Amino acid sequence: MLNKIDICLNAFYTKLMQSYGECDEKIIFVDCFNTVILRNTSKKIVFQNWAKALEKEYHIHWKKFYCLYKKTNFGLCFKKIFSSGVLQENFDVVLKKMFRHLFRWLDNTSLQDFLETAKRLYWEQERDCHEVNQNFIQFLTLQKSAGKRIYIVSDFYCSSSAIKDWLTELGVNDLFTDIFSSNDFGKEKSTRGLYKCLLKNLQIPANDVLMLGDNFWSDVLMARSCGLHAKQINHKRENKNGTKNFN
Repeated sequence: MLNKIDICLNAFYTKLMQSYGECDEKIIFVDCFNTVILRNTSKKIVFQNWAKALEKEYHIHWKKFYCLYKKTNFGLCFKKIFSSGVLQENFDVVLKKMFRHLFRWLDNTSLQDFLETAKRLYWEQERDCHEVNQNFIQFLTLQKSAGKRIYIVSDFYCSSSAIKDWLTELGVNDLFTDIFSSNDFGKEKSTRGLYKCLLKNLQIPANDVLMLGDNFWSDVLMARSCGLHAKQINHKRENKNGTKNFN
């Protein structure tokens, strides 16, 4: 038996399919996290679990890894936000700076070994908390069968290859024509830079693109400011009655 949230979700996606089932846009950009991939825990918990996995590997208390990551990432982002507006730092860059603080305690571990181990453990922690947004995937499947090209466009601190691996494990990677991560371009949706870059690289007019994602600023306002059509897919917000809201 469907609960109130399920009914609201089904009604939303039914309306979405009715609205865009015959849409003129030939291309659909979709956000990744909280849109296609849902985490069953918070991002904070993912990083804490990652730090605990590093503790088992290197015998250094997990809070040192966790706090150092937060401090390093914040410091690097603080410097960049005023020059480029970028809100997330490349994961490799953060790890390299962390290594400079940690190498004396890492028992002759090389930088390359540390990078490979830290990234592998992070990929595993992310993977273990992922589930696919089945309602949204159903919608995208119908769009792909109608001949639409669908691209993942994500503001994310890891590469598109990591996103591809997670989508492959979830069995939905074949839905997407390509995957674009802000990490690979040094530009973000949140500042419009990634949209402008992709429109130019793909040689497509903005009016041919529909952007779907959960973040109202990055996925809706910034997309519309670049001439794209956009709609918010927000599965997280609940009203006072406990049912989900969508804009």
